[in-house]
Amino acid sequence: MNWAAATGRLARQLALGQTIETPALKQKHATQRWGIQKAPHPGTWHHLVATRAAECNARAIRLLKSRQRERDRSSEEREL
Repeated sequence: MNWAAATGRLARQLALGQTIETPALKQKHATQRWGIQKAPHPGTWHHLVATRAAECNARAIRLLKSRQRERDRSSEEREL
């Protein structure tokens, strides 16, 4: 067996392995990010924005209002 053919085959196998693993890893990381963002305990993004809004930070208040509008729109769409 020649060295170039073996190297090419190994490269194709590695590329195939990465292609197979990528969607699963993306889904796993997305699930982890979602869980972190939705957690109600202090230290989360939601807690930070809510705290800043309570301190009358205008940017945080706008962000909370826009997220609330998005949630309202998505719930209205689900009802249709």
